[in-house]
Amino acid sequence: MRSEPDGSAVQHCCRGCGRDLKPLFASRLSHSVTSASGIVAQPALVYRCSVCALVQKVGAELVADYSAAYVLFDNDTSADKIVRRPGQPDRTRSEVVAQLVAERLNEPRARVLEVGCHRGAFLAAAKARAPGWELHGFDLSPSLAPWVERICGAGRYHHGELARVPGAFDACVLIHTLEHVPAPHETLTTIRQLLRPAGLLCVVVPDAIGNPSDFYTIDHTTHYDAALLARTIDRTGFGTELVPDLIANELTACAVSGAPVRAPEGAPDYGPAVAELERFERGLAALPDEPCYVFGTALIGVLVARGLGERCVGFVDEAPFQIGKAVLGRPVCHPRDAAHRTVVLGVAESVARRVAPRLAGFGCRVVNPWNCEGEHDERRSA
Repeated sequence: MRSEPDGSAVQHCCRGCGRDLKPLFASRLSHSVTSASGIVAQPALVYRCSVCALVQKVGAELVADYSAAYVLFDNDTSADKIVRRPGQPDRTRSEVVAQLVAERLNEPRARVLEVGCHRGAFLAAAKARAPGWELHGFDLSPSLAPWVERICGAGRYHHGELARVPGAFDACVLIHTLEHVPAPHETLTTIRQLLRPAGLLCVVVPDAIGNPSDFYTIDHTTHYDAALLARTIDRTGFGTELVPDLIANELTACAVSGAPVRAPEGAPDYGPAVAELERFERGLAALPDEPCYVFGTALIGVLVARGLGERCVGFVDEAPFQIGKAVLGRPVCHPRDAAHRTVVLGVAESVARRVAPRLAGFGCRVVNPWNCEGEHDERRSA
């Protein structure tokens, strides 16, 4: 039996192996966020299996259709994550993954399925990268068909039950999908059955060690470190290889159906990641008592804005597709439009360190909530 924060006793069992769960992180915040940047009046409670080490949420699974709610994060080709590398042109996440899959397949006429395709950002990038591929998309909502079929062709968008998608595919891609799946082993087993022998699986998920703030996303029902991601995929009949440093704060794995399984790595220590979140929550309690902008419109930005309440007068973002829109009813502007104003960093700690000097260059007064005990990193322009 386990005790919840309200004192009630609840027994939780792992969705992966049915064994006992141990508490990993219990947020002191009264709320969490959704992938669509909504606020949920429910704290983040995360557990870890004592046997298979699967990191998961229980009793709070929001398995929902977000197609109507993804206004800012609609995952089309103009609203994809930008991957920046020194000395290289900016590319979208989908372009990076499409290149990876093309290099691994090395097949100009492949049949490729994306599971969790939404409006088809990856499919569009794959079509541009390999025009000879036969592309298919799968998601939950029938409303996405017009978006996807404009890219892939009529009849190549599938929804409902994954097992009913007509195989066989040379490759299957999941980009920020597996973390939404309450039973990942079942889904991966179904995907393996849709693949041809020696078919390729490519999975991209948030890195729970590199960016533990993912714990606050309530509809992310599972969370992955590198070792856990490889073990989870291997368990369903794949041989998995992790692709290091492809996308910041994300994990990428390429797996081949029926390939030999490598020796598993040991489970990592989540202690530093949990301590990082505890520092963040202390920082939220010490934010300035003045009107502020929030840099970042994703989950951390929403949490910071929620902590500021009426003190949040707007959001700041560098992504062109965000500027001019609204989040939580507040406008999104470019950093230059927040010059000489206080801007609180609403991004992961590793990103905050890189962003702060750029914002200072626009004349913003920068406050970093990841510096605990109210000792903010304020970089003021001259």
